[in-house]
Amino acid sequence: MVAVLEFDTFWLGGADDILYLYSGQLTTTEVTSLDVNSVDSQSADIGWDGINTLWMGRQADKQYLQSGAFSSTIKFSLNVTSIDTQPSGISAEADGDTSWNGFSADKMYSTSGQFSTTFRDSQGGYGLTGIFGQAAVDGEDQFATGFDTDKLMYVSGTFTTTVKDSIDQTATENLASGISWEGVNTLWSGDQHDDLYETSGRFTSTIKQTISVPDTGVNGIATSNFNGRLDLIADTAYAYWM
Repeated sequence: MVAVLEFDTFWLGGADDILYLYSGQLTTTEVTSLDVNSVDSQSADIGWDGINTLWMGRQADKQYLQSGAFSSTIKFSLNVTSIDTQPSGISAEADGDTSWNGFSADKMYSTSGQFSTTFRDSQGGYGLTGIFGQAAVDGEDQFATGFDTDKLMYVSGTFTTTVKDSIDQTATENLASGISWEGVNTLWSGDQHDDLYETSGRFTSTIKQTISVPDTGVNGIATSNFNGRLDLIADTAYAYWM
C-alpha cells in the first residue's frame, strides 16, 4: 500500500475514470493512480477517511470503499439508486459515518457508517442546484459546490438550511465540481478547465495555487490531511500553512 503523507491530494478524473494521488498540495507529482473504469464508468467524486479511499460511481449509483490509497481491492459498495439516481459527492465524517450528495434530488445526505442505508439526516432546499461535491469539516459542518450556480458554500451542521458563507467562482471556473478543506484553506476542482485550485481561507477569491491536471472531466478533490480537515488536532499543527 502507498504511504500517504499528511498533505497529499486525492483527485478524480471522470473522463478516464482514474483515481489519482498527488504528492503535496498541490503539485503535479503523481504518487499513484488506479483505473476504476471496469468497476464504474461514471466515477463522480473521491474522499479519504485516514485509512481507505471512498469514491462514487454514477453508472451503478454506488458508493465504493477501496482499500488504502490505492488498491484494486473493494472492501464494500452500496447501491443508492432508491435514494438518489446520481450520487455525486462523498466524504468521511469524524464519527465514521458518511456524508454524500445526490445530483438528481439536489440533496445532501448523512448515512450511518461505511456504508449503510440508515439515514442520520438529509437536507435539500439550499437554493444550490446540481449539488456536486462536499466534505465534512470540524466534524460537523459541510462544504458544498453547486454545479449549476458555480458557488462554493459552507453550510451549518449536518444538516440545517443555514448557509454560513458562499462565494461565486464563475469568473474563475464555470463548472465547479468538487471541494475539500484541509484545516486552513479550501481545495476545489473545476470541470471546465480541468484544474485543481487552492483558495485562501473559507471563502475568499484569493487563489493561492492552481494546477492543471492530465485528465478531463475532473470531478472531485480531497486532502489526505484527515485530522486537519475535521479539526481533530491543534491549530498549531498548521503552522506550515500559515
